[in-house]
Amino acid sequence: MSASMRLPLVIILGATGSGKSKLALEIGRLFNGEIISADSMQIYKGLDIITNKVTKEELQQCPHHMIDYLDPLKENHTVVDYRDMAVPIIDKIFKSNKIPIIVGGTNYYIEALMWKFLIDKQDIEKASAKLPKLSTVDVTSKIETQCMESEKPEVKKQIIEQDGSNRNSADESIDNSRQSYEEEDTLVLHQRLMEIDEKQGRRIHPRNKRKIIRALEVYQNHGVEMSKILESQKSDTGEESLRGQLRYDNTCIFWIQADKQVLDSRTDKRVDEMLDRGLLTELQDFHKHYNSSRIKENNEVDYTHGIFQSIGFKEFHDYLLLPEDEKDTEKGKQLLQKGIEEMKLVTRRYARTQVRWVKNRFLRYRGSCLPPVYGLDSTDVSQWEDHVNKPANNILHSVLKGEKPEYEPIPVEQSYNIPVYNMCDVCDMVFTMQQEWEAHLKGKKHNGMLRAKRKRKELEEYKRQLEKKEKLENDTALQKKLTVTSAILDCYANKASSSNTHENIVKQDTSNTSDKHNVVCDENNESECKMTDKVEMSAMSTTKES
Repeated sequence: MSASMRLPLVIILGATGSGKSKLALEIGRLFNGEIISADSMQIYKGLDIITNKVTKEELQQCPHHMIDYLDPLKENHTVVDYRDMAVPIIDKIFKSNKIPIIVGGTNYYIEALMWKFLIDKQDIEKASAKLPKLSTVDVTSKIETQCMESEKPEVKKQIIEQDGSNRNSADESIDNSRQSYEEEDTLVLHQRLMEIDEKQGRRIHPRNKRKIIRALEVYQNHGVEMSKILESQKSDTGEESLRGQLRYDNTCIFWIQADKQVLDSRTDKRVDEMLDRGLLTELQDFHKHYNSSRIKENNEVDYTHGIFQSIGFKEFHDYLLLPEDEKDTEKGKQLLQKGIEEMKLVTRRYARTQVRWVKNRFLRYRGSCLPPVYGLDSTDVSQWEDHVNKPANNILHSVLKGEKPEYEPIPVEQSYNIPVYNMCDVCDMVFTMQQEWEAHLKGKKHNGMLRAKRKRKELEEYKRQLEKKEKLENDTALQKKLTVTSAILDCYANKASSSNTHENIVKQDTSNTSDKHNVVCDENNESECKMTDKVEMSAMSTTKES
């Protein structure tokens, strides 16, 4: 290993308002480092306030990379694109005998730089080599028709080298297929993935559209199931880790923490400062130049792609749509205040999400591909030097010397969490990790739903018993009615059979048929056929009811 590669890759984690950027600048100045931004919004040109980019003064203190390089309307910039641009920059910094410092709040950007879990060309070639040799076909051919026929397609593609126009046509096909995937229902896409690559389908939650589309694209473009590629990656680490191999063995992670109430106060203050710096003017200008064209074309404003995901666009949407002369009215002031409050609320929620991500990804991790994570406390800004800056410098000096730091890293919870696929029929939920599944089974929601389901089952059984009892009672009454009716029919049958030897006299009082209707047989047959008014009337009533 070269001397430059013994330098550590420094990663600074922390929620919004914790002080990540401040520490990155201090380390960069002291240790001759360069900063790589891991923020999916800061990659876009413009909108410096809403994306909270570094100032010109801060840029002069330490070189920054992966900022301000992409057109705001470009929406198909993926984490793979980011990784492919950032990794060569990191390698170049190492070769310059400097320390690369990754800082930002986009979790999957950081993971893509830390671990080799995204699919590389080498991964595909390695997985393809293990498959039976088949005829080569165009990698841009699609799988939709096969999937819609509900048949699992056979692996029948191999990678071919692309150049010139072939690469361009492939890129265009990939963009078109991604757009078609985005328009489809997530559950339909997941079912399609299950037909193509069941192993990977069971690892991905049926609602995680981004990962589902990625797995479909891998198979469509390379003819290899993603599960086979991931298995090939895991064989390199020699263990069943939840992430791939570390990209840089010597990695040092700092996690800046602060009390929740303090973070909430800081995020609210940050929003106020952004407003003072001209946030509304920035949003209005951008809305006028870019977003208004979408509205004129009757295109729905999409806040799930590109720069429009930035906190602030969606929150101030109603206010930005107001005509200029209405923004100073009472309605305009109310919409403005509503946007401010919603922006603060969303920012606080985002900070909590960042904290949960650190805990789940770095402190509840299975496998050895996890660097040490050193905790730093920025709750009291007056103690920043003693609680953040000095400990970080001390730890980094020790790492550079190859010594054990005097500060202990945060203990990692020994996790048995493994990928599984479980569906809860009671709650109609899907779980792809063992720990989450077990926690769900013990949770209040599941057990409450389970009790409710049992109660419903008991009530349904009780209802069936009542209906069964009622049916039996109805059947008994009907049987009685049928018996009486049969007796009448038998009487008439007997009367008909004896008509050859006996004369039947039927007397009917036409003046009052409702009171009497007697059938009187011949005196010789009277004991056999005579029926009382009471029985006959009952029989007639029975027949009508039936």
